[in-house]
Amino acid sequence: MHSMDIEQEIGKLIIYQPEKIKEILLDLHKRDAKYTERAIRHATMGHHLDEEMMLEALATIIKYDGKRAPFWSMVEFKDILDKNNISLHNEKYNEYDLNYLAQYYYADFKSLGSDPVVFIHLAEDRLHDIDDPKACEKAYWSAHHRICHSK
Repeated sequence: MHSMDIEQEIGKLIIYQPEKIKEILLDLHKRDAKYTERAIRHATMGHHLDEEMMLEALATIIKYDGKRAPFWSMVEFKDILDKNNISLHNEKYNEYDLNYLAQYYYADFKSLGSDPVVFIHLAEDRLHDIDDPKACEKAYWSAHHRICHSK
């Protein structure tokens, strides 16, 4: 099928036989579970990390001193946010995007010290970059790239 034909066929399935979509996805999952799970995650979340993808990407990061990420857990991360009045309310990114970037920066920028708040603010600044409206998407693709190329 040509790409235009496949789009039309998918459209027909969605409208007339939505249960077939589930069958197709389950069949694809049997063939390639990780790829299908990532596709579904992307369809539901867009270009944002969830905890599983964040942890998978963090597992590929090694700090300049040889220690492996994650350097702090999600519970610790949320506690740091709370104690420092850092809110994610009305942000275009989620806690996993922010945590991933903060730990990514923590691993690489030793001259900035070891206070996680410094790296959280650095990650916030990156995600709010006004001349790069796709900063959140780039964080997602950075994690995706690390996962795919670590195997």
